[in-house]
Amino acid sequence: MQSSLAPITARAFIWLRRLADSPWLTAVTFSLIGIFQLLTIRSGHDWWDDYSLYIAHAKNIVEGRPYGETGYVLNPLNSGISPLAYPPIYPLLLAPIVRIFGLDLTPMKVELVGLSLTALAVLFIWSSRFLEPRYATLSTALIGFNPAIWDLKDQLGSEVPFMLFTSACLLVVARSQERSVSTQRRTFAALITGILLYLAYGTRTIGLVLPACVLVIELLKFRRITSFSVLSLGLFFILRWIQGTMLPNPEAAYSRQMTSYPPALVDTIIENLDYVRTLSLVWDNSRFSAIRWALFGVASVLAVIGWWTRIIYRRSIFELFFVAYILAMMTWRTYQELRFLVPIVPLYIIYMVIGLRYLARQRRVPTWAPGLILLVVASSYFMNYTTTDLHAIPEGIGKAETIELIQFLKTATPPDALIVFKHPRTIALFASRRSTASDRVRDPADELEYLLTTGATHLVFRRYSDQDPITLGPLVAGYPGVFSLIFQNQDFQIYRIMQH
Repeated sequence: MQSSLAPITARAFIWLRRLADSPWLTAVTFSLIGIFQLLTIRSGHDWWDDYSLYIAHAKNIVEGRPYGETGYVLNPLNSGISPLAYPPIYPLLLAPIVRIFGLDLTPMKVELVGLSLTALAVLFIWSSRFLEPRYATLSTALIGFNPAIWDLKDQLGSEVPFMLFTSACLLVVARSQERSVSTQRRTFAALITGILLYLAYGTRTIGLVLPACVLVIELLKFRRITSFSVLSLGLFFILRWIQGTMLPNPEAAYSRQMTSYPPALVDTIIENLDYVRTLSLVWDNSRFSAIRWALFGVASVLAVIGWWTRIIYRRSIFELFFVAYILAMMTWRTYQELRFLVPIVPLYIIYMVIGLRYLARQRRVPTWAPGLILLVVASSYFMNYTTTDLHAIPEGIGKAETIELIQFLKTATPPDALIVFKHPRTIALFASRRSTASDRVRDPADELEYLLTTGATHLVFRRYSDQDPITLGPLVAGYPGVFSLIFQNQDFQIYRIMQH
């Protein structure tokens, strides 16, 4: 009986392996990721309002207004919120959407889904050069269905386009350094690299890590600087100079957020060790933290093994960038949560798959271990999605109380009003009023002096904020003659500031 089943089992195994390596399975995987992301685009947006400034820049591009005139007024004592202007590439990507659909966020989220799928395709092309198709497809599925990556489409930040341009740049550099590449193709690749270097930098300033990686990988591989780096870096610096002559300098805007002296550097690195906890959220299941940490530990060990395997057998600029970006991130003065990890999360997952494949091939783990790990990953994803509202973001600008607040500010405040609010860029974009943030660490007297000095006309108090009741509550209560309540609903109060 067993001998008669053996040929059938062998044929079934061969058929399953061929199916796993089939390009059709890869196409189906990409299709399912795209369909899932499109069907789960959520209405609204949370209170993190970096996106408002990007959209405001895009709106200015469409209307032919000065790029930096967004209505956001920087409080120099609370500059950690954001600079006055962001780099221009992401607003340029948003501009056609804003021109056609106005401030409707859904088409912008659809655009991000398209950019995300393109980034996945780039990463698949890279990983398929050293992984069997089934492992490259598995990596794509683990990245594309990951809840942390899935959530990016609803955040409307610059992380997705930055991930795309960074991955594309790394891929072009890696392929250009293969021995089979002709001089003509290598020259063309250098020009493409220069453009991609700028697109990454023009999307997020931390993209400056990439030119350094191009230079270092050339020195490591060829022991000299070649015409490739001269041409690509030369083009990058020309494009960067052109941007600097036309728009505010993003590096100057971020200068307060970078650490350049030893005492602060140590403090910043210690504070940014919290990114370890943040990276564990990639495996969050929303229920059992012990399982998340266990999975994070296993995945991280596998990722280190996978990264080291690549270093030993076929190192490329991807491995260098992975380390360089982490070092740059650790010295960035303001903690940026999971969004700052986005460029390396896909690489982290791919390295995990490489490590898992390596151990399985070396028979260093039981045959059932890879299947168990993938089962735990899939279960974590599933549990996370079952506790997430897949249709709407419960808090933020889509909430009825917030819509009522914005409508009141648009219709009941003068056009030259200056609104003080914890999320000033949201007010500047949707209420079309100048807005600034309060300083959350000042005492009430100093805060009042700032408001009166800047000519602030209205103060928005968010009742259920984690900060407003603590910081602004004593201010309003301590100076009843200065603040006059003119609007309130369940979530907000608006006070007119009586100038003296």
